[in-house]
Amino acid sequence: MVLTLRIRERSESSTRKMLDESLSKGLAARFFQEHAEVCSTANADVLRHAATARKFAHHPDKWREWLSGIEGALGKTLLSKVENGSKRKFLTVLHYLGAPDSNPVTEWNEQVVPVMFRSYVYPAAQVAHRLPDRCYVSKHAFARLIQRLGLGEGVKQGIYDFYMLNEELLPLVTWSTVWMMCLKDVVHLPQLPKELLALPIPSPSGMFFATLNMSRPLLNIRTWVHDRQLSAQQLRLKTRLMGALDASEADLISCMSEGMWAPGCGFTVRAVCSRLSGFSQEWLEAAFEQLSDSADRVNLQALIRETVEAFKLSSGALAAYQTLSRETLLAALRRPDGEKHLTMLLEKAVNTNPRLAEAFQHE
Repeated sequence: MVLTLRIRERSESSTRKMLDESLSKGLAARFFQEHAEVCSTANADVLRHAATARKFAHHPDKWREWLSGIEGALGKTLLSKVENGSKRKFLTVLHYLGAPDSNPVTEWNEQVVPVMFRSYVYPAAQVAHRLPDRCYVSKHAFARLIQRLGLGEGVKQGIYDFYMLNEELLPLVTWSTVWMMCLKDVVHLPQLPKELLALPIPSPSGMFFATLNMSRPLLNIRTWVHDRQLSAQQLRLKTRLMGALDASEADLISCMSEGMWAPGCGFTVRAVCSRLSGFSQEWLEAAFEQLSDSADRVNLQALIRETVEAFKLSSGALAAYQTLSRETLLAALRRPDGEKHLTMLLEKAVNTNPRLAEAFQHE
């Protein structure tokens, strides 16, 4: 979808023009309306294409061609495609922007666009998921993203393509999963002051801030802030977060869903959560300082420490994991016995590296 209109803007730099707040709100509303029409057409095309799955379910090349048709049906709503596995058996996951919906959090009367996924296993067919959503992106977040990202020099004659925002939205695929894994044992606690939390998610040009969904174990993406608006402390935080997750790990984690773990995924999630464990504990404990009941606070903080410790890898194991090249890691994780093979590689790394062996001895 490309929207053509007269755009009022104010210059923020020589290469980027920031939009007026009122205009960005109007554009966000227009996007939700037209995106709903795009999704209606895309869903019909996907369903029509999916009906032919059985014809290609036992030939990998034809199966991939069939998947290309699904990608084409999703069109500009497609955020990413990740494949994991071997030639004989592999998993393909497509992430895309779903149709606008009402926010399931009853306190907010605001529309959202869900970041959704579809999983396909060869040789088989589409995998049915109980909850095929990663997170919910609020209309307010879209308005802030449109406003603060602004217009580049390439935008001419008032043409605005909303789907150029997809690059900024892509990190939500992985980070929403990472944060929910880090917080998996505390998200349902009634004492948790969820409205006070602001989970950071780095994106190429800025940072999203999310809150915990009170009715489902998902994140609500509430707003987006450009790099130029972040404080020095927030910029350091963004650097720290980006360093906790590399591209190969992001691809693997994006294959996760309930009841389905790609080979080696469990270890990778533990490694990423281990790097983030200190921050997540500090962040949650700071939120719990708002609790008036000191007994509740102490009990919850104890639970948080247990949750964090459950994910933490030993310093030796994490160091060994980080010594593996990305190529070696990916090759291991594509194996059917990926978790077992990765453990063997880590043990071999420790046995051949005196410094790693010393790290294990001091744990």
